[in-house]
Amino acid sequence: MNTTEYKCSLDARGWQSYSSMERAASAATDLSGTLTGLVQRAKERLKDDPCLSERKLAQRICDEMHGHMVRVDDLGFADSEPLDVLASELEKVFGLERFSLDRW
Repeated sequence: MNTTEYKCSLDARGWQSYSSMERAASAATDLSGTLTGLVQRAKERLKDDPCLSERKLAQRICDEMHGHMVRVDDLGFADSEPLDVLASELEKVFGLERFSLDRW
């Protein structure tokens, strides 16, 4: 994965939310944009300080994203499936082993 060029393109179905519900598409777009920004900032930090822990940065992003996902819980974004999608996406982006990040 190129350093700061990550762009999350998950839609409501990709997030495994209630994709048929009204507002799910815009919520997914917002979450994907937020995740993109957080990952890009973390990748910049890693570039500036390669001694940082990729796992800890990814876990912080996961924890912060959880707060955003809870805000759209009525659309299913705080269910176990979307949270697993988030953790899996971060593991992939940061080159971590599968299931190395905490899941709720």
